[in-house]
Amino acid sequence: MPRKTRAEMQAETREKLLESARAAFGQKGFAAATIDEIAEGAGFSRSAFYSNFSTKEDLAVELMGQQMEQDVMRIAQVTQAADGPVETLPQRLCAAFPDTEKTSDWELLRLEMLMLAQRNPAFAARCQELYKPQRARVAQGVRQLFDRAGLIPPVDDDVLTYSIMSLRLGAALLHEAAGPVPLGRIVETLYLGLAALSHPARTLKRAS
Repeated sequence: MPRKTRAEMQAETREKLLESARAAFGQKGFAAATIDEIAEGAGFSRSAFYSNFSTKEDLAVELMGQQMEQDVMRIAQVTQAADGPVETLPQRLCAAFPDTEKTSDWELLRLEMLMLAQRNPAFAARCQELYKPQRARVAQGVRQLFDRAGLIPPVDDDVLTYSIMSLRLGAALLHEAAGPVPLGRIVETLYLGLAALSHPARTLKRAS
């Protein structure tokens, strides 16, 4: 078996540190988990951590970026689930968002990061850059849904995007305290309300 290159070994070390951090953050939370615990959990020394990440926040940002890529894939699945007759679009959209399950470690980490961003302008700027691609993908997905219905929504992309993202996070957090949240039904109701206020795309094209 050929020996691993230095770059391959460093990538492997980095991934093990990320895996250890996921476990530590999930068990104790971002604030309570220490760099020593993360390094030891991965089987490395503290110096190995600092060879790959400058701070614990740097590591958390990378974890968030990885999770957001999975979120983008989920958004694509929701958009695909809406394929079919326009008449049944609301029902299919509802089915694509099942009742929320127990709040995931990722949702809890994201909440801690959002709180940290409130107190740390530099970290907030990094989070904003991290959210840009996700916001763009959500906006694209929402536009596709309205395009399929031949409608132009009454509000701009940012309003629609933040509405969906806020619903998702809020539903996950409410689950433990208030019980299962019917996120699919909420999204369906939001869509139906916006659709009722939307303009037919063909009407606006004729007017122009």
